[in-house]
Amino acid sequence: IGQILNAGIAKDAEGIRRYLSSLGVDAIPPLIDMLETLQLLPNRRLVCDVLADLGAAYVDTFAQRLNHPSSNLVKDMIYVIDKVNPPNKFEIFATVLEHPNAILRLETLAVIGKNGTEECFEYIAKVLQKHPDAQMRAQAARMLPNFPPELGGQLLVDMVKNEQTFDRTGDPEKKALFAAVVQMRAPQTEQFIRDIFDAKSGMFAKKRIDDMKLLAIGGIEQAPSIQGLQLLAQVAQ
Repeated sequence: IGQILNAGIAKDAEGIRRYLSSLGVDAIPPLIDMLETLQLLPNRRLVCDVLADLGAAYVDTFAQRLNHPSSNLVKDMIYVIDKVNPPNKFEIFATVLEHPNAILRLETLAVIGKNGTEECFEYIAKVLQKHPDAQMRAQAARMLPNFPPELGGQLLVDMVKNEQTFDRTGDPEKKALFAAVVQMRAPQTEQFIRDIFDAKSGMFAKKRIDDMKLLAIGGIEQAPSIQGLQLLAQVAQ
């Protein structure tokens, strides 16, 4: 079957699916092994769909492959687990956030960040505050506006206000944080942006205040709104 699926798009995909499904749960390990050899995405999806149909009670078997060096296989296992939809799905996905492959980490973080639940917020907040990879932290910041303002608003303000850590942050991460602050639309984030524009530049703090204003302007440009444009108009005046 693997040779047939590697020869081209399956002509009788439904027939192959029925046959593979008829093999039962004993076929799960060899089907996973076969996935490692398949190149064509439609055929990989065919096998993944069979695994999802067979594997409701075998989520741990799929989860064990999430540390595999093959990014394709890890993506396949994420697809299968997502389709099975176990109660601890996002807890399982969170293990990929430490995978050596940076692209896998970022893509999985985006999957978690799009959910918007309190459980997923905890994973996003942990990455934002503690992950050693700046790309991951920036991606986590981009995900925060997907969550209720009461969850992410104060966290963002606290992080940007913390001069000791924020000033050592790279520009891409700073821009991501400010874009998230603007998009969050929480009372404390909106007040924070207003306070930045109202701040007066002193002799010693001028550069930092000006930098913060530029970051705020950049955040508004990335997420324009009537309120944001009104603030920009006031700055221009």
